[in-house]
Amino acid sequence: MHDTYFPAMRAVSERIARAPHVLLGIDFDGTLTPIVDDPTQAQLDPPLRELLQTLAGRDRAALMLLSGRTYADLQDRVGIAGAIYAANHGLEIHGPSFSFVEPSARECRPLLQELAPKFVQRLHSVPGVLVEDKGLTLSVHYRHVPASDREQVWRTVHDAVAGVQNTLVLTTGNKVYEIRPHVLWNKGLALNWTRRQLGRDSLLVYLGSAETPEEVFVTLQDAITIKIGDSADSAARFVLSGPAEAQRFLEWVEELLREGSAASV
Repeated sequence: MHDTYFPAMRAVSERIARAPHVLLGIDFDGTLTPIVDDPTQAQLDPPLRELLQTLAGRDRAALMLLSGRTYADLQDRVGIAGAIYAANHGLEIHGPSFSFVEPSARECRPLLQELAPKFVQRLHSVPGVLVEDKGLTLSVHYRHVPASDREQVWRTVHDAVAGVQNTLVLTTGNKVYEIRPHVLWNKGLALNWTRRQLGRDSLLVYLGSAETPEEVFVTLQDAITIKIGDSADSAARFVLSGPAEAQRFLEWVEELLREGSAASV
């Protein structure tokens, strides 16, 4: 049974109060911002940006933003000094004092570079399709593709990946096909890797979007996990309705951290 309203999360407040340090991981799309028709239009509201900057500045906390976007895109849209950025679904991580690229994913880069122009060539006649080369992954967006042409997009992507299925894997998102390296890695493992790099006994709190694969929440069984915008059965401990409630939760966490800091003085 999920708790669906965070003021009732007494166990959460107690764990945060006891924790010497908190690693706060948050998905960008679908958690901090609503899912929009044009991904280039997603942006943080100024009050939310200010809240995130405050969280990133807390001595007892580290802020980590996660996304399927590229590192440059994510950093540009968030722009929080001192934050940790996990791009390409966690395949690359950049923090103030460390950087990481999953080794097997790096080895797949030449193959992805070869596939990207082939997708562009084979789908150039399909209206509305967008092929996005994100370095370590590829995305084929079909949100604006007419329904009559979507089968062609699927067949093109599926056939290309089928020939290299031991190296690449095809996943689906919100009107997008994702082509990723076939590696044992996900956002949950990226969060755990980052927790180890911090070298502190950090309590992990993760807010994942409705698009987050369940394997991520399963990986984080010792963490406080919250799924945003999906009340279906999930391995996440809590569910919140959408980005607005996620922001209220973050305001609550910031208050807990502030009170804890004051109490320790």
